[in-house]
Amino acid sequence: MFTAAPPSSKVTANPPRSTIHGFALWSLASVKSLPHGVSYHIDYAELIRFKTGIIHTPIYAGSVHCTRESETSGWKGGGYYANVGGLEHYEKVGYKGMKLDENRGTKGVLIDPTPKPDNGWVEIPYKYGRGIFHTGELPHQSGQVFYSDENNGGDRWGTTRVMVGINAFGHEIGPEVMRAPEHSPSFNRDVKLSQLVAKSEAREKKKGGVGGMGMEAIKGDPVVRKMLVLAKREKIKREMADERQKMEECIVNVVGSGVADVTDIIDKVVEATSCPGRDAAHVQVNLMVKSEVLELVEGGVDKHGMIMIEGCKVKAA
Repeated sequence: MFTAAPPSSKVTANPPRSTIHGFALWSLASVKSLPHGVSYHIDYAELIRFKTGIIHTPIYAGSVHCTRESETSGWKGGGYYANVGGLEHYEKVGYKGMKLDENRGTKGVLIDPTPKPDNGWVEIPYKYGRGIFHTGELPHQSGQVFYSDENNGGDRWGTTRVMVGINAFGHEIGPEVMRAPEHSPSFNRDVKLSQLVAKSEAREKKKGGVGGMGMEAIKGDPVVRKMLVLAKREKIKREMADERQKMEECIVNVVGSGVADVTDIIDKVVEATSCPGRDAAHVQVNLMVKSEVLELVEGGVDKHGMIMIEGCKVKAA
């Protein structure tokens, strides 16, 4: 395991668990068409940056190497490189190295990460089972992956290099990241929709319009229409999940450490939340009993398996 922090970092070596909301995970595999690497970059909450223009780096970033050496005999490359210069180095080099003179105007190239005195680069070779973790503000990249076949004297591709990326985000943005984790279907859909809207706005402005995306433009673009329908469905799902969470929290507070009447619980949930009505609150209480969050201590269930409202009491399981 490799850990590093720039001198200016305010992140402690072992932050309290309470500062971490959760972990974003994804996997990458080297492609077989060309020598492949991951360009110089910093990790951040991509969808938040895309929507707001604000970069939120994770508390920790890193990766785990997943391909066994026995599957990659003679393998070359694929190492991990991090620069402990942190955001100051990123400010000089730029997104994917685009501020460097030799790369200016070219996105997605690898920069020279050869460790030298005082240049801040640290090299960690690829090794099965190796975990690499560092403070989230460190820029990093992965080297090109090659496979050398010594038997026929030529270079060819063998087994792909596979790694799992990890970001640990704090509570200030964790809930938003959780709604659409990086590279998830919901994330890809949100990004695609934002890109389509941006392109449409650019076309409207080019025509002399005031920007935005009018109804005629939406009606004339079947892809945008479909993306909007999917986005609406996703929004409804998120709102329903949020409402269920609020109802559950309210029910737990009402029950507390004692026994509570189901009728009283439903009344207080309807009063304290924006749930659709008493039926929704009743269903939520029933789900919490079924999932053993609550325990039915008095009363019974109807022919559909729903707990009765009148005469039923529950407590925390």
